[in-house]
Amino acid sequence: KIRPMKSFDIKAVMDLKNAENWNQTQEDWLFILRSNPNYCLVAILDNVVVGTVTAFNYQNKIAWIGMMLVAKEYRGNGISKLLLATIIEKLNNCDSIKLDATSAGLPLYKKLGFIEEYEIKRLIFRKALDIECVLNNFDSINLSRIIENNLKQIGDFDETIFGSNRLKLFEFLFWNESRAGFQVKQGDDLIGFVFGRNGSNYFQVGPLMAHSTQVAKNLLTAVFSKLKKESLLVDIILLKDGLEDWLLSIGFEQQRSFTRMYLGSNKHCSHAQIEHQFLISGPEFG
Repeated sequence: KIRPMKSFDIKAVMDLKNAENWNQTQEDWLFILRSNPNYCLVAILDNVVVGTVTAFNYQNKIAWIGMMLVAKEYRGNGISKLLLATIIEKLNNCDSIKLDATSAGLPLYKKLGFIEEYEIKRLIFRKALDIECVLNNFDSINLSRIIENNLKQIGDFDETIFGSNRLKLFEFLFWNESRAGFQVKQGDDLIGFVFGRNGSNYFQVGPLMAHSTQVAKNLLTAVFSKLKKESLLVDIILLKDGLEDWLLSIGFEQQRSFTRMYLGSNKHCSHAQIEHQFLISGPEFG
């Protein structure tokens, strides 16, 4: 049985998530549920939650499928396919449905008609950061902490790149974890920003949008200087010259990769716009 997720399901959902050692927190799940109650589903078998899927719908332009999870002992019974078919049907008015697929999920998504777009690599950092190494070539000019009054401009700037407005997401990130919120301006114009959030295992840095790799490095250096003792995680879009090599040079290591895929139109995200996307906010948010 597939039914809408309810707040009382969160404990069972967290148990499923913890069994897979995923990084999302209870606050992440509750935020998605409260923001998209019609697009959060659970699979029930013998009155037990055995699977989940969510979607974050950005104004029916782009919807992001995430939290696709089935308990190990119930896999191979078609539950994933049923969850995905149900959420896709619910999103039938959305222009584009996207997701970031693991290698295990890729065959199923292809069968459902999803098209491969590009690769995303997850890098992690598990030890205390040598900030002096990172500070080389750091340019803090025009860089500042994000404050509440900046959020609308950030939402507008992001929309021109991402393809839909994510102000609700940025408000959540801002109010839940302010240490990773930085922006860079050129005069009155915004040319880059970054957010981050706490996770169960790592502090995830992202999203990061910027007009150049150097601006992206400056934003990340500002974040790293505030999180010197944290275990860090970044999901980096592999279309940028130099950023991955720089992260590896300061001690990050590859953990896994994802394939970004879409179903339906991809008109809201042109290749030129993708050039300004450096880090995603995680597979559940895009």
